Amino acid sequence: MAESRLSVRVNADTKQQAEAVFEQLGLSLSAGVNVYLTRVAKLQKIPFDLSVDDHRTKDETDIIASMKAMELDAQTAVDSEIAKLKSNEIPIALYDAKKKKANLI
Repeated sequence: MAESRLSVRVNADTKQQAEAVFEQLGLSLSAGVNVYLTRVAKLQKIPFDLSVDDHRTKDETDIIASMKAMELDAQTAVDSEIAKLKSNEIPIALYDAKKKKANLI
């Protein structure tokens, strides 16, 4: 499955509140957005409420598990590529969005 990067502007307080909810659900912000977009695409409408009190349908639980697996696969792929570059002594810089700077690794 080809992946695409998405950049959106959102109110900082809304983002922080959403991150807190996703964290309680065991999801990253990226995985939570993927869950939402997957449901919108499948249902062809604005879909559902995810709540911390765990009233999820089987479909929602399956989607969450799938998103977690995709996130893990993506991280594994990145780690693998970094290892290949390091083994070939190619300099690598990763951007830290929180610190707003690149770091050589």
